[in-house]
Amino acid sequence: MDRQKSLAAGFRRNKQISDHVLKIVHEMDKLTEEWASSGPELVDLAVDITVTDVELNALLRSFLNLRDKLLDPSKHTVRNCMRFQQHMKCLRDRIRVERRVRQLQYSLSANALQLSEEYQNKIAVLKQLGYVDKSGMVTFRGRVACEIHHQELLITELILWKKLHEKSPAEVAAMLSATTCQHKSGEGAVFGKDDIFLKLKEDLLSINQKIKDAGAKLRVQIVDIGDELRFDLMRVVYYWANGTVILPVL
Repeated sequence: MDRQKSLAAGFRRNKQISDHVLKIVHEMDKLTEEWASSGPELVDLAVDITVTDVELNALLRSFLNLRDKLLDPSKHTVRNCMRFQQHMKCLRDRIRVERRVRQLQYSLSANALQLSEEYQNKIAVLKQLGYVDKSGMVTFRGRVACEIHHQELLITELILWKKLHEKSPAEVAAMLSATTCQHKSGEGAVFGKDDIFLKLKEDLLSINQKIKDAGAKLRVQIVDIGDELRFDLMRVVYYWANGTVILPVL
């Protein structure tokens, strides 16, 4: 009551403070004293709030059970740890990293790829080239490409367009060397007009252009295979495949 009187005296107003205001202040003081000793009273949501939905009621009960476990002083003694805040920070960082790992795993999964625009564009190009049919099934051409592990489209097209059929083993080796050779000198190898290597180079570039045209028709950007083709060792590989001693050729 002393606090109520001092509070009333502290107000400089013409009218006296009503009994209702004093009653509210009294109740607040009473609650403050009770909470100081026993803590605030927790509300039982399942009892104090009328819930008719079965699933919602189950969720409320689960929440209340979890709350009771967290408030049980005999459990979770980790709260008394001197490094509790530090450990919680480490736990949050770990959860954040694990969540990021799951996101990356999903982004690389087949389900995520099917939703990717880039993936759908590549499927459209494969359909245009005949590697996948309209129903999404892999065709014979596609199965051939699956057996190749480097420059799949280019080599498959070379095979199925019979660019390798009438060539000698040495010529085939020379052509394929362009897909694996990493050496590039200046502007690249220059072949004469009647040189057999010029014909081999033109066959490779024509097939590469066919693949690019299929992507351009669908307005899909395809990695330029031509940037990876190197013709510098074509002549050397040709003579090597024919059994010629390499040193004089070099």
